[in-house]
Amino acid sequence: LVSVEWLCCELNMLSICLLFSILFVTSSKQLLGGENSLDVDNDKVESLAFRALQQENMRSNSLNHLVLIRVKDATSQIVAGINYKLTIYVGESECSKNTVSAQDAHQNRCKLVSGDDARLCKVTIHEKPWLNVFEVADFDCTSVPRAEALQA
Repeated sequence: LVSVEWLCCELNMLSICLLFSILFVTSSKQLLGGENSLDVDNDKVESLAFRALQQENMRSNSLNHLVLIRVKDATSQIVAGINYKLTIYVGESECSKNTVSAQDAHQNRCKLVSGDDARLCKVTIHEKPWLNVFEVADFDCTSVPRAEALQA
């Protein structure tokens, strides 16, 4: 027969273990396999956005470079490599692809064309740095007011 005192002690220990388990899981900044928010001002995030935009500029038929206005948000997920999801604002620049390099366009040497439009783009990148793999899996844009893209 189990004593009431022993049962209460066991329940208290179980409650304490459960509480610590919940605190550990919820306070963990990075869950294996889960998406993790990234600082949009991080150099790595800007580099990812630039490289993805560079590939999009090569792929598109536009005469002028698209340039990064700002990164809205970014996440990473560790899988068999790293999946990045970026939401970025881009705009068409005055710089022709035939006369200005992608690097110069990126380094703020190109002004945005006049007008009220910008693009909000959802970008998915798969990266395996140890294999030198960088793949833009998705680059999907919608037109938005430029004022939205320029607000911080």
